[in-house]
Amino acid sequence: MNLEHKHLQEQRQTIKMTQELSQAIAVLQYTKEELTAYLEDKALENPFLDIVVDQKSVLDKNRFKETYKEQYKNTSDDYDVIGQLPEKTKNLAQFLHEQVMLSMREMKLRDIVQFLVDNLDENGYLKFTYQELSDSIDATEVEFENGLTLLQQLDPAGIGARSLSECICLQIDRDIRAPKSAFRIIQNHFEEFSQKKWQKIAISENISLQEIEKIADYIKTLTPYPGKRFNEETNLYISPDVRVTRVADAWQIIPINAGIPEVQFNTSYFDLMKAETESEVQQYLQQKQADYHWIKQVLDKRISTITAVTEAILQRQHSFFNEEHHPLQPMTFMDVATEIDVHESTISRTVNNKYLETSFGIYELRSFFTQGVSENNISNKTVQELIKVIIAEEDTKKPLSDQKITDLLKKSDIAISRRTVAKYRTQLHIGSAQQRKRF
Repeated sequence: MNLEHKHLQEQRQTIKMTQELSQAIAVLQYTKEELTAYLEDKALENPFLDIVVDQKSVLDKNRFKETYKEQYKNTSDDYDVIGQLPEKTKNLAQFLHEQVMLSMREMKLRDIVQFLVDNLDENGYLKFTYQELSDSIDATEVEFENGLTLLQQLDPAGIGARSLSECICLQIDRDIRAPKSAFRIIQNHFEEFSQKKWQKIAISENISLQEIEKIADYIKTLTPYPGKRFNEETNLYISPDVRVTRVADAWQIIPINAGIPEVQFNTSYFDLMKAETESEVQQYLQQKQADYHWIKQVLDKRISTITAVTEAILQRQHSFFNEEHHPLQPMTFMDVATEIDVHESTISRTVNNKYLETSFGIYELRSFFTQGVSENNISNKTVQELIKVIIAEEDTKKPLSDQKITDLLKKSDIAISRRTVAKYRTQLHIGSAQQRKRF
């Protein structure tokens, strides 16, 4: 046997398996619009694959608009999920994939970059580490880092960042307008810079306060979310992915396939072609039939995973679905991953841009995942909402310090540290007491 030929064949099979795994992971993460676009592309590649849109199943967007617009009028950002969302003529992943195909030759490193593109969040960040993705990609850590470097060279600048500071540094590095010391300041003093500890930075870097102020003005012209503009073009209404309804004393989970085309196999055309006797034709037919079965399998797996995650949410967030004020309990990706026996990153992909419909509103699946912050087992989002209420009711001439907010929470039997209050306040984009003060 030709060992070189065998090695080449095994290598091609490995690459194909890696590509299929990458696509299966991407399908799990796709929104309905992205999934529809993906299936349309597959139908162009496979003459026996038909996609059929059932007009009766297409979601009536106006019904959602009228039903829920009052409900969400005065709610927080966490639950304001209905209404106008971007209708993407070309989404972020498509834009990046086109650049990859045009700028990189066919090789393993290109496959790695394509894989990373499919694992970016809607803002263009890569939230997964190599260790979290190692089970899903046939690459060493060095190859992973090389692929990430290539990804970060694509447009828009800042794509593929793993943190806000890295995102800003990537933009500075490619901008000839950037002040001379901007990159070094952000790379070495990001936390101090964001807290406006400019005097400390000036002494450490031996530069003037005026120069730091110039850098601060420049940083304001950059974007913290380089992928977000692909989500802000025209208007579209959310189509939930799963519905939870009360039947007698139990909750029932119903996957919502409205808006997703049905995939069918054109048997008549296939049988007609099968009459051909040429081996190459037969091989082609087998491949296209296998592709169809693989797509069906991936779609079924997508639905079953979303359903399993929803069921775990129902069980762990019992109070949310059964009590009037819908309190959330602490719950992590790892909790659900352990329960349904999948990797933690699978949970993150499953809940990404997926929505749950109930009789009392529509909620992003990701919003059910919170961390516990006190002995009372109250979720961090609940505490953040309380902090927002406390600050909204404060005297703006005498705003409350973080310690005072900590003391007020303690009176409600919520025991968290002053540092935690400061962290949540920052996450809510609320300034310090000094910054909130009005004269």
